[in-house]
Amino acid sequence: MLNEPHSKNTLAPLVLRLALAIIFIYHGVVKITTPGNEAGAAWAANQWSRTGLFPDDLRRKFDQLPDATTKNDFWAGLVKVYGGEKEVPADLRTKYEALPDKVTGRKNIQAELEKQYDKDGKELPADVKDRMDQVPDPTGMKKVRDELAKLYVSEARGMPEVMSPYAVQLAVAWGELLGGIAMLVGFLSRWAALGLFIIQLGAIWTVTFAKGFAFNAGGGYEFNVSLLGMCAAMFFLGSGTLSLDHWLKERRKQPSSVVGSPGSPAPMPADTGVLR
Repeated sequence: MLNEPHSKNTLAPLVLRLALAIIFIYHGVVKITTPGNEAGAAWAANQWSRTGLFPDDLRRKFDQLPDATTKNDFWAGLVKVYGGEKEVPADLRTKYEALPDKVTGRKNIQAELEKQYDKDGKELPADVKDRMDQVPDPTGMKKVRDELAKLYVSEARGMPEVMSPYAVQLAVAWGELLGGIAMLVGFLSRWAALGLFIIQLGAIWTVTFAKGFAFNAGGGYEFNVSLLGMCAAMFFLGSGTLSLDHWLKERRKQPSSVVGSPGSPAPMPADTGVLR
């Protein structure tokens, strides 16, 4: 079993401090060093400017979806672009009919068509490329992606006015970084915990409360509540014995050893060995 006083006074504050230090130093550094954040003075403005944008990760996944456009579907779209079957150049029609029936995907169809022209020592005409680019997506995937992007824009929330001043953004960014460093070394940990507690209350009030409680359901305030609890525990526990606060406290308790200083004991006479 762990020694209870040792766990309470040393291990518990140390573990809590290190966990808070890692979290807040990371977020502080990101807010300060991210390009466009102006050393923390514009991190909120920069972050809100990106809200409502279609996430790059989701966009990449859409682009990776297999293109199921068939040869016949693409031809039907190409005919519409030309304005009718009779308007399609005969040479293009002949070469398109020679394409493999199993070819799918716009890029693959164009590549196969380029091969057909290459057999005759020709390049795919520029006007044909332009018409092919105008063919609508018969599978509807592009439309789905565009509509999803519109939803992201429509649901985007503007930046709260309280976060607009540069001073507020600087205070949050540097408050997280310096508070995290204070937690790391155990210096003024109670005051640091109080400041970080206030920052988390502000985060809930301005951002996460509107998203609901569950963090995994859209970034709710569940994570902020956890940090509030950790900061409150740090405030009541203090820095613990393995901290700069404790070292400074013990140093102040040590009596001065300088001879002649106020309150110092008078020096003992030297022992000469003569009985008095």
